[in-house]
Amino acid sequence: MGRLWSAFRETPAWDVYKRAAEVPDYYFWRLRGSPMRRVPHLVKQRTLWEYARRYRLRQMVETGTNMGQMIRAMLPLMDDIYSIEMGDWSMARAQRSFAGNPKVHLIHGDSTVELPRLLPTVRRPTLFWLDA
Repeated sequence: MGRLWSAFRETPAWDVYKRAAEVPDYYFWRLRGSPMRRVPHLVKQRTLWEYARRYRLRQMVETGTNMGQMIRAMLPLMDDIYSIEMGDWSMARAQRSFAGNPKVHLIHGDSTVELPRLLPTVRRPTLFWLDA
């Protein structure tokens, strides 16, 4: 099962699966009384959407690309998304997923090193998602 699951994670079907799982995950969380120890990704996405709209933010910086779910969720609102990822596997996957998208700027490295390098280039109001 492990190798099969790993192979599945490498396919475009994985992204469809993750998106489809967000809604049931949210409702299961609500049924359990919305425990704060693990907030569903959908709640995090909605929160960032609300902040981006309320403050008219069109640029985002995130630490921890992981599977690229937050990038994908925020793309419709953002002109530029900078995402810092330390893991080789996650970075390679993100590079494949967002190849050719001029809005997505992927940075491979430790966010404690890369974020200070990126900050001087931030010239407009920016939404920061420090998730790593």
